[in-house]
Amino acid sequence: MLAQTSYAADLIYEQVLTISSYLINDNNVVSFFHSENIDKVVYYNISRQLTNIQNVYSFIRSIGLYNLDNGRKFDTLDIPIDEAVLISSRVKHIEIYPRKAVTRYYDYVKEYDLVTFIIFPEYSMSKTSSSVIVINIDQNYIINTVSSIGGVSFEPSTFVMDSEGLIVSHSDPLLFMHDISGQNYVQSILDDENQAGSLVTNIDNEKHLVTYIKSDKFDWSFVSVKQYNKLVANIHELQKTIIIVSVIIVIVGIIVSFMLTSAIYNPIKSLMEKVGSINAGRVDEYQYLLDAFIKSRESSEMLSTSIKKASCLIKENYIYNLLKGGSGSFNLLQEVFSNIGNQLSSRYYCLFIFKIDDIKNIKLYKTEKEVSLLRFIVSNISQELLLRHFKNDSCSVEEDEVAVLALMNDDSLPDEVFLTLAEIQDAIRKHFNFTVSIYIGDVLESIRELSKSYKTLKEYGRYRLFLGYESIIDHRKFATQAEKTSFYPLDTERKLISALHLCDNKLINKSITSFINHISEVNYYEAVNYSNHLVTAIVKKYSNFINSQDNFFRQYLDLERITSAETMKDISDLITELSVKICDRINEMNSNMNMQRYCNIVENVKKYIMDNYSDPNLSLDVVADKVELSAGYLGKLFKSITSVSFNDYLNNIRLEKAKELLSTTNEPSSRICEKVGIYNITYFSTLFKKTYGVTPSAFRANSSRV
Repeated sequence: MLAQTSYAADLIYEQVLTISSYLINDNNVVSFFHSENIDKVVYYNISRQLTNIQNVYSFIRSIGLYNLDNGRKFDTLDIPIDEAVLISSRVKHIEIYPRKAVTRYYDYVKEYDLVTFIIFPEYSMSKTSSSVIVINIDQNYIINTVSSIGGVSFEPSTFVMDSEGLIVSHSDPLLFMHDISGQNYVQSILDDENQAGSLVTNIDNEKHLVTYIKSDKFDWSFVSVKQYNKLVANIHELQKTIIIVSVIIVIVGIIVSFMLTSAIYNPIKSLMEKVGSINAGRVDEYQYLLDAFIKSRESSEMLSTSIKKASCLIKENYIYNLLKGGSGSFNLLQEVFSNIGNQLSSRYYCLFIFKIDDIKNIKLYKTEKEVSLLRFIVSNISQELLLRHFKNDSCSVEEDEVAVLALMNDDSLPDEVFLTLAEIQDAIRKHFNFTVSIYIGDVLESIRELSKSYKTLKEYGRYRLFLGYESIIDHRKFATQAEKTSFYPLDTERKLISALHLCDNKLINKSITSFINHISEVNYYEAVNYSNHLVTAIVKKYSNFINSQDNFFRQYLDLERITSAETMKDISDLITELSVKICDRINEMNSNMNMQRYCNIVENVKKYIMDNYSDPNLSLDVVADKVELSAGYLGKLFKSITSVSFNDYLNNIRLEKAKELLSTTNEPSSRICEKVGIYNITYFSTLFKKTYGVTPSAFRANSSRV
C-alpha cells in the first residue's frame, strides 16, 4: 500500500516536470517572462493554455506565472503566494512547499490545502531565476488517487510527511500541516538511511506497528500507523496454532531427513541389498562398492553446486537491494546474512555501472533470453579482468545494466583501472559485437552508501548523451559537462525554419549541425530542454498543414522522444527526420499547387484556341506569348496534361468545325477551310482524309444522304 502511495506521488512529480517543461518552451510564456509589454492577446492565450492543462490534469488546483523583476503575475484561480517564499526557495530548479491559502471574492472566502511545486525555469549553478512557475496541487489528491492505482483503501492513520516531520498529506484533512516531529517514531524514520522499513512503538500507551517507505524523487516519507492488536484477530490463539504446527513440521522434517539420509548416504547398505538380490554367478563386491561411492560423490557434488548457485543468487539479490536502498527489508537467515556480510566486508568500496549501448536496437533482433546472455557476458568479462586490481562482485540491475562492486584496500582507484576498463570494452566489442559504456563512482567507506552512489551514477549516465557510446564517465568528466551553460540558440532556430521554407537540404543540415554543436556545450537538462523547444517550435510553425493531415507529426511533441535519446546523434537524427518529413509535405503541397496552376494555364490555352482557331496565324509561339511562357516549355506542358501536342489539338478543333460546316451549309470546301484557319485547300483535303478516312466532298455527300 505504501509503495503504491509512493508511486502515485512520483507519478505526480513526473507530470509536474512534464507540464513545466511544456510551459518553459511555450512562446506566450516566454513573452510573459521576458517582454517588457504584454498585450491582452498573450494574456488570453496564456489563460486558455493553463486552463486546458488544468482540465487534463485533475490534481492541479491552479497554475501561476510570476516575474520577480517587474512584479508581473498571473494565476488561474488568483491563489496568492508570498513572494518572500518564492525568493527564499531559489535553491534548486524545483522546490516543494506545503501550505494553506485563502482566496476572497467579495463575501465569498475559499480555503485551500495545497502542496505547491515552485519551478525556476532559468535556474543554474551560476545564477538565480527571476521567472517562476507555481503549480498548486490539492493535498488530498496524493492519497485519494492511490486507491484508483492499486485498488486499496486507507486507514485514518496513513499520511505523508516531509523531511522536517511536517504532514504534507493526510487521510484526515484536519491534520494537514501538523508538525509531528516531536514523536519518537517520526525521528527514527527521518534518521533511518534505508528506503523502507518498519518498527514497533508505543503511542498513547498502546503498542503500534509503524511501516514506512521513502520517495526517490523528493524528501517525503509515506507512513502507516496501526494498533498492533488489531492487525490480526485472535493473535494469541494464532501464535499457539503456529507453534503447534511448527513443532509438527519440525518433527516430520527430522523423520523425513533421517529416512532420506539413510537412503542416500549409506552406500554399504545399498551394496549389500544389491548383492543380496543376485542369486547366481560370481559377484564383484569391490566394483559394486566403487559404483556406490561414485554415485554418492556425484550426488554430493550436485548438492554442493546447487548450494553454490543459490549462494550466488542470494548475494546478487543482496547487492541489488543495497543499490536500490532496500537492504533493511531484505530478510535472510542470520547465518546466511552473516556469511554474505563477511564476503562483502572491506575497508573501501567503489561501484561501477556497465551500461549496454543502444539497447533499443539490440532488442529489435534479440530475444529477452539473448539480452540476458549479454548481461552475463558483461558480468563475467568485467569481473575477470578487474580481479587484477581488487576483489569484486556483480549483479544485474536493469535489462541493460550490470553493477560491479569493488572491494578495495585503498581509498583511491589506481590509474591502471582505467586501462583495464578500456580493455573490457575492446574485448566485448571485438568478440561479441556490441558495446558498453562505464560509469565510475566515488570511493566509499561504508557499504550503506551504495544506494546514494548508484543514484549518482544514474545521473552520470545521462551525460553519455554528450560523450557517446563506449564512454567512460567519472566525477571529473561529469562535473566538467554539468557546469556548462548557455542561452537558447534562437538565431539557429530561425535559420533552420528559413531553410525548411526553402526546402534547402544543405542549409537544413548545416543548421542542425550548428544546433547540435551548441547544445553539446551545455549541461544535460539544458540540452534536453533546448531540443524540446526546437522541435516544438518547428511543429508549431507548420501546424497549419500538419493538423489537417495524419497524426504523424504529433509524436514529435512527446517529450519522451528527446529524454530517451542516448547520444547527440539520436537528437540530430530526430530533428533531421522531422525536417525531412516537413520538406516532403511542403514539396507535396507545392507540387499540388503547381499542378493546379499548370492545369489552369492549359485550360486558358484551350479557351484561347476555341476563340481564335479561325486565325491562320495562330501558333504555339503566339499562345506562349499570351501566357508568358516559352514556346518549348508550353508545348511540353500542354502535351503532358492533354496527352496531345499543341498542333494536333489545334488541327482537331479546326477539322471538327469544318465537319460541322460541311454538314450544315452549302459553302464550298475552299471557303470552309479558310473559315477554320487553313488557307491551303490541298493541305486541308489531305489532313481531313487522313483524320476521318474520306475527302471533304465525300463526307458532305454521305451527310446529305443521311
